[in-house]
Amino acid sequence: MRDYIDENTIGVVAILGSTFIGHFEDVALLKKKELDCLHAERPDLDIPIHVDAASGGFVAPFAFPRLKWDFALSRVVSINVSGHKYGLTYPGLGWIIFRDESILSKDLVFTVDYIGGPPPAFTLNFSRPSAMMVGQYYNFIRLSREGYRNVIHNCLANAKLLLGPSRKAASSCFAAISIFL
Repeated sequence: MRDYIDENTIGVVAILGSTFIGHFEDVALLKKKELDCLHAERPDLDIPIHVDAASGGFVAPFAFPRLKWDFALSRVVSINVSGHKYGLTYPGLGWIIFRDESILSKDLVFTVDYIGGPPPAFTLNFSRPSAMMVGQYYNFIRLSREGYRNVIHNCLANAKLLLGPSRKAASSCFAAISIFL
């Protein structure tokens, strides 16, 4: 990876939960073995990490609670998660979380004097329906951490159950690949 990083690199993206097989890239290893070592060699290259947890952001905390992939790692400055995948809400809900306000460029925040005050907003659209957010909030309150843990563990158990017969039936046609099942 070092061959691809220079003074113009603004960050490295780690994928937590690939679309097809759910693979988690090792964010802690990326930080320690690649970016920290690179920074020690070249102090001018202090490269942050964005974690694309669109698929794994609702899996990792509940199925692998000791996995280090989030803001516990100093180089992680932003994480995106899709609530419409394993967050159990309507399609289209997703968000990005920043380590702190300094990470978000002021050029991306706009302020509109709207109904008596200028609320700053960082969004791709100014006006969106709130049903997705209400649904996600409801699930957080209704299920809690334990409920999401149960949902994710059931999803993984079902995947293992379905994977067994498909491996046997199609072993001559394709190979099922997963590091977690």
